[in-house]
Amino acid sequence: MKGILLIATLFFAIENTYAQTSSNPAVPHYGAVFAQVPGLSFTADKNLPYKVVIEIDKSDTSSAEISQSLEVASRFVNLLAIDGISQDQRSIVIIFHNAGSYCIQKNEAYQRKYGRSNPNLQVLEELTKAGVTMMVCGQSTVKRKLLPEELLPQVKIATSYMTAFVTHQLKGYAAMKM
Repeated sequence: MKGILLIATLFFAIENTYAQTSSNPAVPHYGAVFAQVPGLSFTADKNLPYKVVIEIDKSDTSSAEISQSLEVASRFVNLLAIDGISQDQRSIVIIFHNAGSYCIQKNEAYQRKYGRSNPNLQVLEELTKAGVTMMVCGQSTVKRKLLPEELLPQVKIATSYMTAFVTHQLKGYAAMKM
């Protein structure tokens, strides 16, 4: 019995040694990351500007959960923050197209189409407060019959995803697909 107790005590001591609490420094309620990583040997370079254009082309409108692509984008912003990259050092643009365009509808329009509230509103607001710029493909909005007044006010409408994405790459933005 003492042996089992000793093993259990050691197990919990070791587990607690490696237990980490998550952190959300830039996007408070989404994209949790671990601020302390044992054995860490590489971090983002604090002397570089971080210019990143992110493509989001899908949305799970059948779920009441937020878009996993937005969760991952939030994680990226938080990862830069824990590495000491300030909001002034980063220029992050998310371009929505295809089914991803549904993520950025105002609540009323989303409710009319899907019969429930848009679960992405809070994460989109937090990303905006973290300095993330949002755009949508104009071709996708026309094809999906999304009117400009049905979209969130912080979203800019581009001629197309392709031209906006390539333009940002030509301006030196690194590309990420979610």
